[in-house]
Amino acid sequence: MECCPPQKIQTDLVKCSGCGNTGQSIKTRTLKHWLITEIVPTIPKAPFYFCKTRDCSVVYFSEDGSIRYTKDQLRGIIGVKEITPPIQVCYCFGVTEEMILKEIRETGKSSYSTWIAKEIKEGNCACDVRNPKGSCCLAEIKKAEKGHGGN
Repeated sequence: MECCPPQKIQTDLVKCSGCGNTGQSIKTRTLKHWLITEIVPTIPKAPFYFCKTRDCSVVYFSEDGSIRYTKDQLRGIIGVKEITPPIQVCYCFGVTEEMILKEIRETGKSSYSTWIAKEIKEGNCACDVRNPKGSCCLAEIKKAEKGHGGN
């Protein structure tokens, strides 16, 4: 189950101009949501990509690499780019890795993926804008649950 309409995601053709790892295509509306207000009017009409590499300061970059937006140009903190908790994994409902781990420690499992799947089914998410990579976070939630021994 995915919350966001399918989009063409290129991850094997465009390399981040900061670290050289492959980027993921994003919609302009996602970029505009995450960049600080002063930058938004200057964003050119061009394809942009998200770099998920944790130790790379570049977050978004243009296809030719000439335009790069870094962590200090964002409105908020992007969990995948951080090493210090809280590490956000769901941007629609504010779920962090630490919340998942706490529930697993207390109950032996995590219910976050079930809850989020229900919210997705009811149309209550906006991952295509709120998630910095512009796509559904449910797979990331499930990965965090499995990584911590829950579900």
